[in-house]
Amino acid sequence: MVKFRWTKNSIADWHRNALPECTLAQQYSKANREAREFFYAKHHQDNAGMLEEMADIYIVNVVLTTRYNNDMAKLICRWIESSKSFEKIRQAVDDKMDINATRKFAWIKGEWRHVED
Repeated sequence: MVKFRWTKNSIADWHRNALPECTLAQQYSKANREAREFFYAKHHQDNAGMLEEMADIYIVNVVLTTRYNNDMAKLICRWIESSKSFEKIRQAVDDKMDINATRKFAWIKGEWRHVED
């Protein structure tokens, strides 16, 4: 079994520190945006994009589960974890979280976005 760098708890801790004012509604909005981006990549048969977006979907749902105790997000996480591709998805999650950990976030035009230094 592969050991991943980012656990559900460390993802939630990062989110609490990076986006302390993020509300449940704002996190739902982020989850919807990530789903739209996944379907866009799927429509364009962009396998690398689909993997990246599935990692983002997992991250936002981990936050919804661990920070906001959301049962629908817990179900989505469990569904992703049961995927044959979960090891690839989790590697993509680690890679994305390594990037996220270096970013700063701000509320821009009605959503949380990373800002360049």
